[in-house]
Amino acid sequence: MKCYVDSRIIIVVKNGDRNIPKDSQEKIYENNLGENQGSTNLKRIFDPQLRESIHLFPLLSVNFIGTLGFSIVLPFMVFLVNKLGGNSFIYGLANSMYPTFQLIGAPILGRWSDIHGRKKILLLSQFGTLLSWIIFLLAFYLPIETLFKVDSKIFGAFAFTSPLAFLFIARVLDGLTGGNISVANTYLADITVEKDRTGNFGKMAISENLGFIVGPALASILR
Repeated sequence: MKCYVDSRIIIVVKNGDRNIPKDSQEKIYENNLGENQGSTNLKRIFDPQLRESIHLFPLLSVNFIGTLGFSIVLPFMVFLVNKLGGNSFIYGLANSMYPTFQLIGAPILGRWSDIHGRKKILLLSQFGTLLSWIIFLLAFYLPIETLFKVDSKIFGAFAFTSPLAFLFIARVLDGLTGGNISVANTYLADITVEKDRTGNFGKMAISENLGFIVGPALASILR
């Protein structure tokens, strides 16, 4: 037995039987129209046409771009950091910015998506990703001015320059907005019926792994 919970009505459906009476469906639609995403999810359960209209491409793109943003900088980051005055410690620190702030950003974006809606947060986070790459590209054109120098037995000797600062800001912002992968997976769970869930989440995993494959390959071409 399965239980579908809406903000005002709880509907119990026997396994294999989703033939909800029309009057119950209409009541759900009227009570929840325009209020929250629960109505959309229930409509997709009741209406076979809506089930078939789910398009995964935008969600797959979010996953792909998220992993691409992390992997594409890995092949040339070591050369870039060294050119801008950093050392192996700065290289490792710069690479850790994205996953660290993705970990921080994921629950924040998830909470916002519960309040403001999945689509709005996914769109907002994609704009954030675009902004982070603009900042990253600016680092190539800034004059190399030393902000401070460090000469330590633990961290080694390096100069922290203004382009490095922009590089760190870009990776932090991209990591925060890269937390939208969790929102994309949640949205997929919202709109996918049980029989399609395994296949759809498998496609999401493929798009994520494809980002790790394409990123370094693309970086080698653009270097």
